[in-house]
This record gives sequence, C-alpha cells and structure tokens, in this order.
Amino acid sequence: MRGLDGFEICRRLRLDPTQAGVPILLLTARKTEADVLEAKAAGVDDFIVKPFDAAQLAGRVRHWLSRSAGGP
Repeated sequence: MRGLDGFEICRRLRLDPTQAGVPILLLTARKTEADVLEAKAAGVDDFIVKPFDAAQLAGRVRHWLSRSAGGP
C-alpha cells in the first residue's frame, strides 16, 4: 500500500458502499490523542496500540465478528 496509511485505507473503505459496514479494527503504533481522533474521523471502529496483548486482540476480533454476524 505504497503511499497510504491505515487511516487513508479506512477513509476509502468507508466511501465504498459495499465495504461501508465492515468493522475496522486498527492495530497501530500511533498512540497520541490526535491519532485516536484521526482514527475515529477516518471511520475506525476500534483501535489497539502496539505493543499489544494477543488475548486482547483476539477478544476484540471476536467482539466485532459477533456484531457483524448479528450478535450482541
């Protein structure tokens, strides 16, 4: 993805009607408050900062998969 960061990818996904409802979990090293705000503005649903705990990541993925499938 030369020249694109995760925020730009999120913005582009949100503009595509076929992808607009797909949950986006951003795994990033960017962790300032400005980064979090930019992520939210780009359409990110969830945000995990590196280094991360594998169990936390797995739990968040399960959560979003469950919601996508119509779960709670």
